[in-house]
Amino acid sequence: MNKKITLLGLLILGFLTKGISQEYLRENIIKLTEISTDIEYGYTHDFPIKIGNVKMECHYLNALVGPNGEKVTWRPSGSCCEFSSPNAPYGKGFIDIYQVWYDGGKPITLYLNGYEYEELKCPVGFTFIIDNEYRPDKKPPLVKVFKK
Repeated sequence: MNKKITLLGLLILGFLTKGISQEYLRENIIKLTEISTDIEYGYTHDFPIKIGNVKMECHYLNALVGPNGEKVTWRPSGSCCEFSSPNAPYGKGFIDIYQVWYDGGKPITLYLNGYEYEELKCPVGFTFIIDNEYRPDKKPPLVKVFKK
């Protein structure tokens, strides 16, 4: 009987955590595999990038590079847009706002949701690190770039 309960518990736990498990290239850099084809993805509070864990937002941003492999710099610039979520403390979450820029680029505002999860993609106008050996002085292999 105890084995059945333990097995059932593990199955439920696996189901609940499946949606937010994320592969990493290395520590603090989430592995991304594609660029969104939707030009609003991450650029509006109505269509935020759904990270699924507030602590992973910086790991997501660390995976981004400019359209030609430029190093990306980012900083949080606030939160907005309260919404209901069973995953947020007290059932209320906020969209986090980040200013993101790369060499030669103007600051870009990205909106991230740390409470809900969808398969992560790169926003249009950016590319992402796919080489585990990426360094800012060495351009990474890039994928196709969609201009916003």
